[in-house]
Amino acid sequence: MTPFTWNEENIAIVKARYLSGHTATVIMHEIGAPSRNSVIGKIDRLGLRRDRSMPVFRAQRRSSRHFAISAYDMVQKLERRARRAMRKEMPPEPPVPPREMPIAPECPPMGERCQLMDLTSKTCRWPIGQVGHEDFFFCGAVPEEDSPYCPYHNVVAHK
Repeated sequence: MTPFTWNEENIAIVKARYLSGHTATVIMHEIGAPSRNSVIGKIDRLGLRRDRSMPVFRAQRRSSRHFAISAYDMVQKLERRARRAMRKEMPPEPPVPPREMPIAPECPPMGERCQLMDLTSKTCRWPIGQVGHEDFFFCGAVPEEDSPYCPYHNVVAHK
């Protein structure tokens, strides 16, 4: 690849295109300049100014002929395509069957209910009622192994 040089032909093209309303990007692609900023710098050094009411001819953004895609952008694009393709090919996940809940035994009888100071490791710690009211208590039934709750409240707690 030969290095880019500003010759009279390129300068004439820049002047003509810029004054006719083309953008620096379009001009860059036409003359093969290394960057858009090199064209902008040349326009500035030449002292070119154009009327603000003049329409500007912009490069078409969708065309790959006008813009070079960086390697990083290309990799990202290919990865997105691959992910989309994988999603289309993968069968849908089967629906999760509803968890079968064990049948809860009846709530313990009134005789097993206890107050805060009566709780031990051998009593169900499920609170019943409104904290602070005189009718507030704990279940007090025998808890399941490795659980602070009786079989009934274990089912309620893990619904």
